[in-house]
Amino acid sequence: MWGQAVEALHDVFPNIEPQALVDVADLARLRTFDAGQTIIHENQQEHTFYIILNGQAEIVKQMDDGEQRLDLKTPGQFFGEMALIEDVPRSATVRALEPCHTLEIDKHIFDSLLERQPSVALTIVRQLSANLRQADQAIIENLTRKNKELARAYEQLRAAQAQLIEKERMERELEIAGEVQRSILPAELPQIPGLHLAARSLPAHEVGGDLYDVITLDDEHVGLLAADVSGKNAHAAIFMAITRALFVAQARDFISPRQTLLDIHRLLMEVSTSEMFVTVFYGVLNLRTLKMRYVRAGHDRPILYRPST
Repeated sequence: MWGQAVEALHDVFPNIEPQALVDVADLARLRTFDAGQTIIHENQQEHTFYIILNGQAEIVKQMDDGEQRLDLKTPGQFFGEMALIEDVPRSATVRALEPCHTLEIDKHIFDSLLERQPSVALTIVRQLSANLRQADQAIIENLTRKNKELARAYEQLRAAQAQLIEKERMERELEIAGEVQRSILPAELPQIPGLHLAARSLPAHEVGGDLYDVITLDDEHVGLLAADVSGKNAHAAIFMAITRALFVAQARDFISPRQTLLDIHRLLMEVSTSEMFVTVFYGVLNLRTLKMRYVRAGHDRPILYRPST
């Protein structure tokens, strides 16, 4: 191992006199590190310099997003030289990737070598320059990656913001449509002697297409309307408003529920260009006889409930 140490020193400092290499090899310390063992700890203050005799070691640095490898050292290469020049903490961590044999040189030995062989300084400066380039490149790559991640996050934020604005717009539109729909439904039903009229609508969504009304046709007849417009959105509320307006305007023209629906159907076909439709139950109740004639247009059948049954 001693001969290997002299050879490694010659590879690192090729211009040093042979005797000086032998002297350094005699004074240096041989160290063995297991795979995964830390040789140098980042932020610790040490004054030792290492040359790898065999094995591999990685130089890593703790970044904002985790640990990042800066370099890989193999036999004949060295690390830790900054500790011999500046009295500052280690700037990175060095960890053995496999069993490593190293030659450890402390500051006292290095200073003695530097006095005898000033050319050693040139080798160290060259390695420092290379290390600085690698560190700069790692920082640039890290910043570039973060900039790209930031740009992606910004685009995702913009997209999420646009979706939120659109969602809020649609919710507001549905809220207004719901208010319109509720305002269209009759606030109260006609008071007819001998009859009790009641109605209730519970939309499944913010906006529904349900419609009901009781329309006084004349002294002896009232129209009973229940309808459902396709869709549960603002368009459904508008279509519902049109349907009710047509019923209010046209129902008094005919006592026949069939004729009334045919007339309203014709008018809806003329004013509507959409694919929406409305199902309708419409009955005309004779207040004198309490008999009702009704017509269904795709709507559910009515239920006649008698307390006695």
